[in-house]
Amino acid sequence: MLVINYVHGKELQATYKTAAAFVAMMELEVPEFEDYYEITKVTEDGKEIDISDKTMGGLFNYLLARK
Repeated sequence: MLVINYVHGKELQATYKTAAAFVAMMELEVPEFEDYYEITKVTEDGKEIDISDKTMGGLFNYLLARK
């Protein structure tokens, strides 16, 4: 499970069954999130992922490169 804590006016949380589900959603013509939304914490299966670009776009690029 991928859990993303992010800021969009206030701190919010989004959950996806898999990292692939998040990547697929971000590839949509109109994704749920803007690339620039700031991420405060992201975990996958309970383990924190350390990404250098702490934005939704940065997480997308990290997960895409990991395939």
